[in-house]
Amino acid sequence: MSGSPLLMDDDPMRGDHETTGSAPPSLPLPTQNEMSSKDMEIIKSLDSRSFGFLDLHVIPKNSHHRTSSSSHHSNSGNSISDFVSRQFIAKGIAVLQSQLQNCNETTKPSLLCQIGHLHLLLEQYPEALSAYQNYSLLSTDCSFNTSYLYGIALVYFAYGKYDWSLSAFLKILSLSPDFARLSEVHIRMAMMYKDNGELKKAMEHFGQAYTSAGPCSMSRLEVQFHIGHLYFMRGDYTRSKHCFESILASKNVPNIIKGLALRQLGWLYHTVPQVASHGETPNIKAIELLKLAVGANPSCGQAWYFLGRCHADQGQFKEAFVAYRQSINKVEKQPDTWCAIGILYQQMGQARDSLQAYITAIYFDITHTATWTDLGLLYESCGHLVDSLLCYKNGLAGLDKKGGGGGEGEEKSRKSTHLSQHDSVTEMLMSRLTFVEQHIQQTGGLAVHSSRPRSVLPSLQEAWTTLVPQHFKLQYPNNE
Repeated sequence: MSGSPLLMDDDPMRGDHETTGSAPPSLPLPTQNEMSSKDMEIIKSLDSRSFGFLDLHVIPKNSHHRTSSSSHHSNSGNSISDFVSRQFIAKGIAVLQSQLQNCNETTKPSLLCQIGHLHLLLEQYPEALSAYQNYSLLSTDCSFNTSYLYGIALVYFAYGKYDWSLSAFLKILSLSPDFARLSEVHIRMAMMYKDNGELKKAMEHFGQAYTSAGPCSMSRLEVQFHIGHLYFMRGDYTRSKHCFESILASKNVPNIIKGLALRQLGWLYHTVPQVASHGETPNIKAIELLKLAVGANPSCGQAWYFLGRCHADQGQFKEAFVAYRQSINKVEKQPDTWCAIGILYQQMGQARDSLQAYITAIYFDITHTATWTDLGLLYESCGHLVDSLLCYKNGLAGLDKKGGGGGEGEEKSRKSTHLSQHDSVTEMLMSRLTFVEQHIQQTGGLAVHSSRPRSVLPSLQEAWTTLVPQHFKLQYPNNE
């Protein structure tokens, strides 16, 4: 199988985590590598298809029975979850690792595959990947083993290796159209296609998951939310609105889903005013919905950010700051919010505070084109033409890397819908860049039509080294 999309020769994760039969050093395994025959039956019944369907964060109902080798599984009414815990699975791994030391070449592949499944259930992805890879090297039929294909697809999904994950999922659909976890396959394929901007394929797979009768770790309301968001991304705002309103009209909607639907419906009113009914003021309606969203799910930083944006557009700066602060309290590492704070400060004439907010946004996302653009405009307005030029160039570089003009929160909501946005942002940046370059050549970098002294702001380099809050540098050192 070497060289296939499911096990790449140049896999960057391969090698560092490969095992030779010994237990991974990070795994706290029990010292006694023995289990009763009944417990081993349970261990062998677990595979990748159990992923997401075992609650390993609670103590199993019958865990106290496991010290006995009696027939404690005789009650057929008990589900496997009644007997499985993280410690139980870890002990199973230890037993299988011990068996691996003394097994023959015929049984070794199946043991490795089982070990991979168990590590996957514990979300120990490096160890799972290593076991699966070693299994695929020894097995002659791994490409037809759907539980292995499902397991390796989940590992690649966790690592963000979408091409390889999709390849394995597609193989499963080809081999087994009635696969036991078909809904899970469709859900993850839909999420990957959505993230990649392949919205038509994403819609197809979310639709398959929504109509599937099989077990699914995502509720129908969650799937419906994603479908509504996809309609928004595709520019079908009427269907998007209907989808979110349908969720809100459902019975017994969990607060998290309710908050998400209210959040996106509020943002829809803000960004697409024409969806408002007769007599509704779009931005007022948006604020109303977003307040309900943060009421339903106060921990959603994105909803607070959207609420702040709406308040800012109404000129309600105090309310906007409160909402942005709430957003930062929920998710510190959010460049969209820091950029929005910078815009507010700039509108209030507080240039240095604005600069610090912009620099913080860039610290968290060096490719955040919206922030580079606003920072360039700030420097240009203060007469710092050389720094302004650098900002515009970095903004264009961010566009090339991301293909959009916003950050994560906004770009993912629009990147495949408003294709002209990329061109308009590029055109605007090129226009400012050309203007600034010409005036630098003509004036040697002196201020142009600026009412502010050049010394009002530190240079871009100085700001980068001095204005990022120290606790962010300590907490997120890799961003430097």
